[in-house]
Amino acid sequence: MGLDSTSIMFITIAIIVTTAFLIFMFFLIRSIMGANKPSDRMNPAKPYPEKVFNKEETAQFCKYCGAKFTEELLICSECGEQLK
Repeated sequence: MGLDSTSIMFITIAIIVTTAFLIFMFFLIRSIMGANKPSDRMNPAKPYPEKVFNKEETAQFCKYCGAKFTEELLICSECGEQLK
C-alpha cells in the first residue's frame, strides 16, 4: 500500500490549509481579545521608576570646566566650549 503522487499532494495541501486556518484563527482571536491595544502594552496606571523623572540621574558634566547640566547641550553654558 504505497502512496502515489496525488495522495502526497492532497496531504500536503491539507497540511498547508490547516496551518493557514490555525494562523488566521490565532490572529482573529487575538484581535477580538484586544491584545493589540496600546493600553495593554503601556498601562499609565503603573508607577514609573523614579530614575525616569529624576534629573539628577541623567546629569552630565562638561569635560572642560566640570559644570553640571541636565539637558542635552551642544555648548557649555559656563565656559562656552563645544560639548559634542
